[in-house]
Order: sequence, then structure tokens, then C-alpha cells
Amino acid sequence: MLNNIGHAVMDVSKELKTLKKEIHVIKVDVIKNQEILNSLAENDRRTVSSVDTRQAINRASLKIPVQTISELNEIEEDEDKLSTLVRILQRDARSFDAKRTTYMAMKLIMQNRVAEFLNMEGRRGEKTAFVKFKIYTCVIDCVKDIFPTVSLIEIEGHISDWLKQAPRWK
Repeated sequence: MLNNIGHAVMDVSKELKTLKKEIHVIKVDVIKNQEILNSLAENDRRTVSSVDTRQAINRASLKIPVQTISELNEIEEDEDKLSTLVRILQRDARSFDAKRTTYMAMKLIMQNRVAEFLNMEGRRGEKTAFVKFKIYTCVIDCVKDIFPTVSLIEIEGHISDWLKQAPRWK
């Protein structure tokens, strides 16, 4: 009988050690989750404070998405229209990742048929370089405000991909 009690105590001891290890893993997970939540909350506070979503945006002067390059140039030349566009992008071009956010911003700015006349650098053919537009900087700033850890190169790649693919989406 004493032998059975000894085995029972050993079994309980092993279970206790296993439970302690599992509790330690759970504690580490809780700490990591709290850090992620704090990071998300900080990012959310930063983006909410930079754009007051409750404030109405006067879109009367801004016709988006643009249907021609000349309409894109009009926005480019008018600082009021450009600042309105920035506010619209910060409010409406939000998604779950940087790629989707970039695509939403580009779709808000221009129709697919306008993208046929643009590419990133303007090197091939008679296309206009999108990097020369102030709107290009607005898109990058919008995505960086929402996703500060995303690199500039990655955002440029998403813009370039959208410009390449948009004419096919007619």
C-alpha cells in the first residue's frame, strides 16, 4: 500500500511540473498579447489623433476618382484639393494590410483607365511617371500613417503593382 501511495505522489508531482510549464507558457503568451494590444492601441491613438473622422470633409471641389490625366493634374496643382484628398485617403483608405490599403488609396484617386497612362518611373513608352506627382507622396504618407513599420520600398512596390494591374481590371 505504501508503494501505491509513492507512485501516486510521483504521478501527481509529474502532473504538477507539467502544469507549471503550461502556466509559464500561458504567462509568456499573455505578456506578448499585452504588448501587441498596447502597440495596436498606441497606433490607433496616433492615427485617430492625426485625422478627426467626425469632421466633415468638403468634397464639392474634388472630383474623385479622376477619369483623365488632366483631372489628376488639376488636383496636383491645387493645394486645397490636395489637402482634401489627403484627408479623404486617411479616412477612407484603411484596410487590414499595407497592400490592400495602398490599392484602396489608388482606387479612390483614379479610375483604372487613367492608370493606363501612368507607371512608376515613366521610363517605358509614353507613360507619365507617377513618382513625379505630389499625389504619390500623399499615398505613401497615408499608408505610412496607418502602417508605420512598412518600408517605403514595399509601398512603392504595391503602387507599382497596382499601376501595372489596373488597366486589366476594366
